[in-house]
Amino acid sequence: MRERPWFQSIGSGRAGDHITTLGLVREAEILNALGRVIPNVKAVHVPLSGASSFTAFVSIRQTRPGEAKHVIPIVLGVDHYLKLVVVVDDDVDVFDESDVLWAVATRMQADRDLVSIAGSLGAMLDPSADDRGITAKLGIDATRPFGLPFAEKLVMPQERMDWARALAEKLTGG
Repeated sequence: MRERPWFQSIGSGRAGDHITTLGLVREAEILNALGRVIPNVKAVHVPLSGASSFTAFVSIRQTRPGEAKHVIPIVLGVDHYLKLVVVVDDDVDVFDESDVLWAVATRMQADRDLVSIAGSLGAMLDPSADDRGITAKLGIDATRPFGLPFAEKLVMPQERMDWARALAEKLTGG
């Protein structure tokens, strides 16, 4: 018997301690699969918001037309749990969901950049799948159109951001 013992447990379901490790494994599997076919993958993230199972974000530096769309079926083929893939350019941080959603909002057009796969093998644990585990899958190409003129991502220089933060702290007293 110990005084003040610790009890360690893993909370199942949406708890991060339970599913984050699954996401890390999937990230490595996706990166390995893409590395055999797509030469310029910058990063892969399987976010906690997608239950570390159902969603993947991939950042690439495009070298030819169609490359971003080619990523989608490769990623969806890595694991039957995956059902949403978002491909972004290498100036988008896949570990920042706000940045990924910004790319979707500013670079994706639904009539040309969505890839939908109906009747696909899914996960029995997916509550949206049918009783056989059949689901639909979606790929989103949120990259700039290759080889065409497109607006640059406007980012404030770090020194100006630091200046603004310092001014705000000075004006608010802390």
